[in-house]
Amino acid sequence: SVNEGLDELDRLFPQAKKVYLEGNHEVRLERYLVERAPGALGVTECRSLFRIPQRKNWHYIGFDRDQVYRVLDSELYARHRPLATNPLGGLQKGFVSLVYGDIHKIHEVQAVGLDKKTRVAFCPGWLGDVRNRVFDYMANVPQWQHGFAFVTVDGNSKDFHHEIIQIKNNACMAHGKRFKA
Repeated sequence: SVNEGLDELDRLFPQAKKVYLEGNHEVRLERYLVERAPGALGVTECRSLFRIPQRKNWHYIGFDRDQVYRVLDSELYARHRPLATNPLGGLQKGFVSLVYGDIHKIHEVQAVGLDKKTRVAFCPGWLGDVRNRVFDYMANVPQWQHGFAFVTVDGNSKDFHHEIIQIKNNACMAHGKRFKA
């Protein structure tokens, strides 16, 4: 299913530069495959399983404590894990604008520094298919929130603008339009 999603992105945006930020679930999958299928060593890396080397315009960034990606040369950085247990702590720790995943909740905090620049730390939530029976364990994590974000970078500056889109009852509002799954 990951390859189906990446294939769709490749079809929709064939010329776009795309970045895959590896997360803890990829690490868990690799560990599981190595433990259960040690003879398959070499084909257990998610980078290979998701055919990243064969895909045009893709860059894969591994999961580690220093993982960071600067989004389109803007003032926004991305990583899988937050820098702290809450967005304000992460903003204070890194003092850069940061989008992150991992926590599956919609969070956002903004602060203005002495340099008069506004910085933001945000997590857009979780973008999974709750109708998929694989996710039955979600009953134990009701605080997860369905959502995603649009980020637009001004090509003439390092400014970016973001919009967090919350999904409720398999529908969302984005750019004034209602979308339903």
